[in-house]
Amino acid sequence: MAMFQVKFLKDVCNDTGHARCILQRTIQLEAASSDLAGSEACRMFCAHEGVGHWRDHADRIEVAQVNGHPEQLRRQKPSH
Repeated sequence: MAMFQVKFLKDVCNDTGHARCILQRTIQLEAASSDLAGSEACRMFCAHEGVGHWRDHADRIEVAQVNGHPEQLRRQKPSH
């Protein structure tokens, strides 16, 4: 299994109207693939934040492999 880092990000506007990306939470976990890491991190995020769906607190996630064999950073908007 590989180690993955999953970032939960929220897009917000600052007081001048410019968009900014805010990091809501980072979760590191082992998984067999980036898809499985994203799914499990979404479940963990919901449990920790006390929400029914991760999109209640974030707009997107980024999944990256971090165990010395970097996988290309992948942005996704899963439907789960």
